[in-house]
Formats: sequence, C-alpha cells, structure tokens
Amino acid sequence: MPTGTELRRWLPRVAPGTRGSISLAGLPPLLVAEIRYGLWAHTKDAAAARWHPMWLRTLARSCHAAGVNSLMDLDPEDPTWTPQPEHVNRILRDLQADVGAVHQTRWETRALGRIDTNYWGFRFPDRRSPFDLTAISQRWLRDITWDCLADLLDGPTRPRTAGPVGSVH
Repeated sequence: MPTGTELRRWLPRVAPGTRGSISLAGLPPLLVAEIRYGLWAHTKDAAAARWHPMWLRTLARSCHAAGVNSLMDLDPEDPTWTPQPEHVNRILRDLQADVGAVHQTRWETRALGRIDTNYWGFRFPDRRSPFDLTAISQRWLRDITWDCLADLLDGPTRPRTAGPVGSVH
C-alpha cells in the first residue's frame, strides 16, 4: 500500500467501489436473494463473526464458477469448490443456517426435530442456531415437545431469552 505522496497519486487511479464491494451480477436470482438475505441476517446477529469482503467475493465467484443455483446446493464440508475453503465454507455454513428458514416450513422442521425461532420472526439474543430436539429419541415425545414449544412461541407472552426453550431438552 503506498504512503504519503505516493498515496495521493495512487488514490485517484483506484476504481471507486472496488474495496469492500461484492458483485452478485451473473448469479441466479434465488442465489442472489439468499446471499442478500444472509448478509442482512448476519448484521442482526449480536455477536456476528467478521466476514472479510475478499471472502464474500470469493464465495460469489466460486458459486458462479460452480454453476450453483442455491446456497443449499453446496456442501460446507467440501473443500474443493472454492479456492479459500476455510473462510468461505465458514461463511457458507452461517448463510445456510440463515436461509434454511426460507427453504423449509415450520412443519418440515418439526419432522426434522428442531425448532427455529426465525419462523416466528425473531431470534433470541446470542443464539443463531435452531434448538435441536433429536436427543429425544421417541418420535411421539419429540413431536409433543415441538408442539409445546411452538405454542409457547405463538403465545402472547413468548420468552425474551432462550432459557425457557433451552431448558426443555
């Protein structure tokens, strides 16, 4: 990076908007919507991880190169689809967690054994992941637990913290 006089000569030659901007041009509309929603959801996280613009650009370029239509088509455990798998796959995992609510209904999450407050339009502070109820091995009991938690979240006095929901399992 130039300094002093060199910096003053260098700055006018740098294209505006190249640092910190990410182009989603050429990506399928669903993928663009997922990335935009995931970025928005990430800003709402109380303890958001730092996502460097270079890693986000790499994510977009890698999606384009792989011909991906949706973030859900990618495997965050696969290091071969992107040149920066450590950083990009970490971001991908977070994005997939955020946009998962767009791809599944509340009832589908019941069948999967998890309850995600995103379906109720909010998040508990300091909690990004759904509540995993699969530790309840009897399916009928897990479904009843899901129903009770859903009623609690649907109710007029839903909890302000994750404590009452987290203590169920």
